[in-house]
Amino acid sequence: MLDDELNSRIIENEDWLANNKEQLSTEPLFTDVKSVSPGYEEKVNEIDNITDPDERNREIEKLNNKTLSEINDRISALDKIIANDPDDVKAIAEREKMKNLRSQIQNDPTETLIQPTDVSSINVKPTIDELMPEYMADLDRINASEADVTTKEREKIALNKRMIKLIAAEESMLNKLKEQHPEDAKTIDKRVATLEKMKAGKQEEVAASEAIVGEEVVSTDQPEVSITSIMPDYDDQMAETGDRSDDEKGQLTAQNEINSELLNRIDEKIAELEKEKSANPEKADDLDKGIAK
Repeated sequence: MLDDELNSRIIENEDWLANNKEQLSTEPLFTDVKSVSPGYEEKVNEIDNITDPDERNREIEKLNNKTLSEINDRISALDKIIANDPDDVKAIAEREKMKNLRSQIQNDPTETLIQPTDVSSINVKPTIDELMPEYMADLDRINASEADVTTKEREKIALNKRMIKLIAAEESMLNKLKEQHPEDAKTIDKRVATLEKMKAGKQEEVAASEAIVGEEVVSTDQPEVSITSIMPDYDDQMAETGDRSDDEKGQLTAQNEINSELLNRIDEKIAELEKEKSANPEKADDLDKGIAK
């Protein structure tokens, strides 16, 4: 039964949490300002076109204040990770990078963290490592995890969606840059074309992972008792737990909360079907199939 399967997942997660209180670790999610704030470079390019110095400084301060908030959120998440595992060298190294970025903003809030894009130095063959240096480390961590297949695929979905988001931000920035530098359109278009292929590849990987996750969902002739109909955003919520700037304990706790909510909704649906069965005894067999699932 579906609720038995979900209860099993919850118990599995709780067992892991109980046995790993002091053994929590994570790979770094963010390595530079563009990772923590994907639209930063595009905004810097826009600001570079402002001729009035006062307005330009105001816009830089506004951008840096927003970015500072994002950096502080990431540092807070890293503090929790390191509190659980003081020897997590990757989290410690990332926290230092984030603190350095924060110091740069605090020391000079009217100075951008990166320079405007130099069109002459655009690489027409971008790589995953260039756009998201931590991607392979995160993917290796997922593949090496002892989690079940569904959990792994949901984490891959979150990782690839994050990659797609970075690519989309890059494409948006390049398209605006092309408007400002039409003479470099060919070079910019070459990079955009490569990015499009990369994005399409990651979208295919997301679809493949979603198909695997879908196979784990109990199928039924009664659409009203499927996970999708009972809790339409279930897969999205589970995927988001892998995209959290949180430690593994926080992710598993969040997954348990989501599964518990689904169980509550299933119980409500079963009660509804029982009521319908009483009102329509001729449909009892079909309704019993839905209740059993």
